[in-house]
Amino acid sequence: MKIVEKNGRKYKLEVASNLTGADMSRCDLSWTNLESANLTEAHLAYSDLRWSNLAGADLTNADLSRANLEGANLTGAKLDGADLYGASLNGADLRYARLNATNLCWVNLSGSNLREAQLIQANLRQAKLERSDLTLADLSNADLVEADLRGVNLTSANLAKANFSHRDDSDDERYKSTLTGANLYGANLTNADIRGANLEKANLVNTNCSQLIYDEDTILPSTFELR
Repeated sequence: MKIVEKNGRKYKLEVASNLTGADMSRCDLSWTNLESANLTEAHLAYSDLRWSNLAGADLTNADLSRANLEGANLTGAKLDGADLYGASLNGADLRYARLNATNLCWVNLSGSNLREAQLIQANLRQAKLERSDLTLADLSNADLVEADLRGVNLTSANLAKANFSHRDDSDDERYKSTLTGANLYGANLTNADIRGANLEKANLVNTNCSQLIYDEDTILPSTFELR
């Protein structure tokens, strides 16, 4: 087995760079070097991609549902329209990645790095994002209903028209977006829907809350006043 060392990490295998539409479902690709590979519409459901190198890879419209991408390097990767339903990406590096209109429902992104990532119109329903870094990320029109954003860093992030509202038919705390302790310094929440969301102890200093949509169930920091 060929071992390749890159940026202090050792990866196994260097596979073909053009894997368009390839079926690698349920494959063990952990620690594999797939940097800049073309994986457009590839089938990677349930695959083990832990600690793999996917920097700059094109995963547009790929099926990564239930895949394990723990600790993977996805910096600058293209994941527009990809299906990552139920995937594990905790601790993954997604800086500058494109995840526009991507299905991230039920995804575990805890502790991941999403600085300057594009998540426009992404589906993040019930996603786990606690302690992740979304500094300068673009989440405009994203669906964050019931997402767990405790302690997340959203400094200067764009959340215009993002949806955090809870299910209309439930008062259960489990079905409300949680942003307790989140850092939203300088973020853009223009027209965002935070009805029923919990922003207790969140940092909203210099946050743009123009036309913010909220209700009596919205929990805001005690020191914050909507203008």
